[in-house]
Amino acid sequence: MFLLDYSPIPTLNQFYGIIIVHKQIIMVAQFLFFLCFSGVFALPPGNWTMVLEDHFETFNSSLWTKGWSWYTPGTGFSPPSPMKDLASGDISYFPDEAVYVEDGKLVIQSDRKAMGGYNYTSGVVNSANYNSSQGFAAHFGYYEIRMKTAAGGWEGFCPAFWFPNTVCKEGFTCEIDVEIPTGKCCGLGSRVYYSSQLLGFSTESVTTCERRGYCSDEYHVYGVLWQNDAVCFFFDGLESGCANDKNVIPQTPGWMVIDNEMGLAGNGWTGYPAPDCPFPMKMYVDYVRVWQSTK
Repeated sequence: MFLLDYSPIPTLNQFYGIIIVHKQIIMVAQFLFFLCFSGVFALPPGNWTMVLEDHFETFNSSLWTKGWSWYTPGTGFSPPSPMKDLASGDISYFPDEAVYVEDGKLVIQSDRKAMGGYNYTSGVVNSANYNSSQGFAAHFGYYEIRMKTAAGGWEGFCPAFWFPNTVCKEGFTCEIDVEIPTGKCCGLGSRVYYSSQLLGFSTESVTTCERRGYCSDEYHVYGVLWQNDAVCFFFDGLESGCANDKNVIPQTPGWMVIDNEMGLAGNGWTGYPAPDCPFPMKMYVDYVRVWQSTK
């Protein structure tokens, strides 16, 4: 025996209404998917104006310079160099060829290659203001980078987005760091510190494990909210923690640095790459954005 369904057949208008509702549900789902996987997250509370955005369709040489540069009061920025200062303990040379744009991404490539007296190479870019038409430096605001780091699970690397500062106060240097862990716990290893040759250094750190897995498995968004009395760090749109010690928070303009150093601080922080490390390693940057408060 068959049971007959005598439910009324939808009218044509009702049928179109069902289609419209279904389309709206699909559109909402697509929008939520876009938010989750495109790196679009809400800004911290406040009134913001975007002052910089780079999606790396090409390499913008008026904004970024390849190599290391340092600031000396009264002298200005040093010429870009493929070598960092010896005190850092870096074991790699930083040639221009290790930084390039590919398929709309900034690529920083690390390799086991002898060059410049080093056994490894890696890449670095900075936004130092060499002159009025070169670079970008500011203080205070919200800074954001979306990237997929290299070296998941391998020691010896320190992928980072950070801000050296021109002058903290007389005799001091300071900086804001976002260092991305390479272990199987993705999050932030962030700090704000100042130092002097006479007094050593003072630091305030924010270290988090936001999710299991390697940061190199997918793209993540790392944010820095730099205020005059606090520096707060964000991971994929969520606040991870703040540094609130006013004694260590930079009050003068800093410039941006993106790099993937190796053997940092003479093996004290990162270790050395293992013999079987699968070089070359590539770090991909999707975009960099900067907002400043309009209040």
